[in-house]
Amino acid sequence: MQRSADLGYIVRHSWIEARHENAPDCSHVARGLILLSLLCAVLAVGPFRLAAQTTSIIQGTVTDEQHLAVVGAAIILRGPMSTTEIQITTDAAGSYRIAGLLAGTYDLRVAKPGFADKVYHKLTVTVNRLLIIDVVLAISTVKEEVTVSGDPPLFETTISSSGTTILPRQIEQMPINGRNYLDLMQLVPGVAVNRQVDVGSDAAVPILGERGGNTIFMIDGMPNKNAVDGGSAAPFDQDSILEFQILTAGYTAEFGHGSGGVVNVVSKSGTNQWHGLLTGFHRNNAFDSSDVAGKGTPFPLRWDTSANAGGPVIKDRAFIFGSLERIREIRRLNFNFPANIPDFLQVREETFDQHNQTFETRSFLKLDEQLGRHHVTQQINLINAHATDFLPLSQATSLPSTRTNSDSRFLMSGFHDTATLGSLANPLLMNAYFQYRGEPFSQRATHPDASPATTLFNLFSSLTTGGLTGDLGQVRFGAGFTPLLLQPHAAVDGVEASNLLNQLFATTSNFGLFGPVNSGVYVLSRVAGPTPADNSIHLRDNYNGLFTQDDWKIAKTLTLNLGIRWDYDSRFPNHANFSPRLGVAWSPTPKTVVTASWGMFYDTFRIGLARDVPGFGGANLFTNQTVCFPRNTAVSQTNVQALTGLDPQQFANAASAAVAKPQGFFLLGRFWQPDYELPCSPGFPDSDYR
Repeated sequence: MQRSADLGYIVRHSWIEARHENAPDCSHVARGLILLSLLCAVLAVGPFRLAAQTTSIIQGTVTDEQHLAVVGAAIILRGPMSTTEIQITTDAAGSYRIAGLLAGTYDLRVAKPGFADKVYHKLTVTVNRLLIIDVVLAISTVKEEVTVSGDPPLFETTISSSGTTILPRQIEQMPINGRNYLDLMQLVPGVAVNRQVDVGSDAAVPILGERGGNTIFMIDGMPNKNAVDGGSAAPFDQDSILEFQILTAGYTAEFGHGSGGVVNVVSKSGTNQWHGLLTGFHRNNAFDSSDVAGKGTPFPLRWDTSANAGGPVIKDRAFIFGSLERIREIRRLNFNFPANIPDFLQVREETFDQHNQTFETRSFLKLDEQLGRHHVTQQINLINAHATDFLPLSQATSLPSTRTNSDSRFLMSGFHDTATLGSLANPLLMNAYFQYRGEPFSQRATHPDASPATTLFNLFSSLTTGGLTGDLGQVRFGAGFTPLLLQPHAAVDGVEASNLLNQLFATTSNFGLFGPVNSGVYVLSRVAGPTPADNSIHLRDNYNGLFTQDDWKIAKTLTLNLGIRWDYDSRFPNHANFSPRLGVAWSPTPKTVVTASWGMFYDTFRIGLARDVPGFGGANLFTNQTVCFPRNTAVSQTNVQALTGLDPQQFANAASAAVAKPQGFFLLGRFWQPDYELPCSPGFPDSDYR
C-alpha cells in the first residue's frame, strides 16, 4: 500500500502552505504554532508520499524482460536547475520515487550492472503532476545504452481530478488577441470565455457552470486571487509564464478557499544558459475588414512591446529572470445612440464620445537559488495601469457622459522555499512562503462637468402609455458620483463613492422642450455617508485552513484519492466547515483511465461584498430620496404668485395639505442648477434608510 498525506496551515503572510487575508494577531500566531505542532506529530507517524501544488513526482518500477523486479538499480535524474544529480536506488519491489521536482525538462538514466542502461532525454515534467515511468531493462554483457525519446502520455492513471495543463509551446506559439495568457483557458473542456459580459465578472470565465469569481488562482504556489471581487488579481506578462494547470473538478484537499476550478500558474526561471526574447505586437484597423455590410471597421490601435532575459548568476547555484512589457491601446467603443433619444441630448453627448485609451506597464523579476536541498525563490511583480473613457459592457445603454477613468497598481512580492528533507528515496517535502500584495485602485468620472447627477431617463412616447417604465426604453447619462478609492493589501481600506442618482419619467417631446429638470416626474436619491468618516472602508478578514490527504493504491489498477479539509473565515465564524474529498481512478489498460470524484467545497468570503456593510467595516451609507412633480408647466418662486395667488410658502403648504401631509412636506426651492426652481418633496417621512 502506498500512502500520501499533506497537511498545511494556510495563512496568507505565513508559513506552511499559507494564504492570509490579514496580518495575524497573537491569537492567530498561537493557533499556527498549535497546528504546526500537529503537523509534526502527523508527519512523525510514518513514511508519507507527499505532493505539492507546484512540484511534481516521477515514480515507477524497474523490471527485467521477464517482469521480475530489479533491486538496487541506480536511478539518476538531472534537471535544468539541479546543483547535483539526484541519485537513488530501487527498493526490494523494484520501485523508485523522486519527489519535489519543478516544472521543466529532465534527463533520467536507469542503470544496473549486467543490464543495458536506459536513458530518457528531455523528459517533460509539468506542474503538479504524478509521472509514472515503468522501466524494462534488457540483459547485456557489454556496456550498452538504450535511449528513449518522446514524452509519456499526459493523462494520469492514479489521479481522479479532471483538468488540463497549458504547455509552454502553446503559450509561445498560439496567437492571443490581447496577449492575456489566461485566454488559453478556453482550450480546456468545461471552461467558457464569455466576451459579451464585463471582464472579471462571474459570467466572464465560468468553469463547469460555477461562477468565475469562485475560481482559485495561484502563481508559483502563492495566491493570486482578487480578494475584493473574486477572479484573478495581478496580470502577468505572457512571456514570463512557463505553463499553467487548470483543474476543473475533483481536485484534492490541498486546494481550498474556493468552490470553482483551480488555475495553478508557474512563472519562468533562469537556467544555466542565457536566453532573451524581444517581441512586438501591433494591431491597426487599417489591416481589418468589416464583417457587417455597409459598416466601417472598428477603430483599435494597439502597441505591445516586451522583452525578457534569464540566465545564471552563479552557475548551478543561482539564476535570474526578468521581463518588461509596455501596452498602449486606443479603441473606439462600438457605441450607437438609441433611436428615440432627443436630438439635443445626442448632440450634447457626442462631445463626450471619446476614444477609450489604456496605458499599462508590466514588470517581473525572479531570483532562484539552490541552497543544498532548499530551492529558494524571491520574486516581485509590479503592474501600473491607467484607463480613460471606460464603459463596461453591462452599461451598454449608458451615454458617453457616464464613462470613467481609473488607475490601478498591482504589487506582489514573495519568498518561497521548497525543502526536501530526509531520504531522497522517500522524502518529506515542506513548502513555506511569505507574500505581500498591495493593489490600490481608484475610479472617477471622465466628464465630471457633464452633470451633477446620474440620470436614468425613462423615455415615454406620450403621457397615456400606462406603463411604469418608458415604452421607448431607458438611457443613462451624467456623472453624479465622487471618486472611489480602494487599497487592498493585507486588508482593504478606502473611501466609498457618494452618488447622486436621478430617475426621470418624461416624454421625449417634453424633455426636448423643458430639459432634464422640468420635463417630468423624477426621484432624486443621494447615497452617501452623513459624514466623511462614514464613507471610509476598513475591511478585515482572517482566514485559516488545515488539510490532510492520502492516496491509497488498493490494487495495481485501482487508486483511491482521500482527503479532508477545514476552512475558517473570521467574518463568518463557522467551525464546522469540513470538506471531505473522495476520488477513484481505475486504469484497466495503460492507455485508459476511468475516474469518479465527490467532495464538498466552501467558497471564500469576497470581502468586496461587505464594502457598504458597516458591521463588517464597510461604509455607513444612507439613502435620501426626494420625489419631484414639476409636470409640464414649471412653477417657480418668481411666477407662483401670478399663477396661483399664493406666495411660495403658502403654495407649498397647500400642496402638502392636498396629499394629507403636514406643513413642510413640500417645499418650493432650487434643484441642481440656480436657474431651475420647482416644488418637490424633501423626502418621505421614512425616506432616510440604510
